[in-house]
Amino acid sequence: MISKEIFEVTNTQWKLEGYQNCLFYRFSVRAKNVCGFSSFSPVKIVDTKIPPSQMQPIKTVQLSCSVKMSWSTPFNCGSPIERYHIEVLARNGKFRALE
Repeated sequence: MISKEIFEVTNTQWKLEGYQNCLFYRFSVRAKNVCGFSSFSPVKIVDTKIPPSQMQPIKTVQLSCSVKMSWSTPFNCGSPIERYHIEVLARNGKFRALE
């Protein structure tokens, strides 16, 4: 269901507060003076998707010469996860990124 709200302001800017994540918003504006209304601007679509939520703890299984890791997919607003970034702390105390 599409919900439409109309706001009237007297300056050339406006801020939407309290928007919901994971939605598309469509915006259009027109001006009014004593002679009437202008045509609407072209519609601007704003996607309020957010980065994935924090990862849950990983599960590990130690094998003879390796470690197997698994994790749950984080909440992602329906936007597919493109990849995971894994960091490994090496013996020298520095993180090494694996992709």
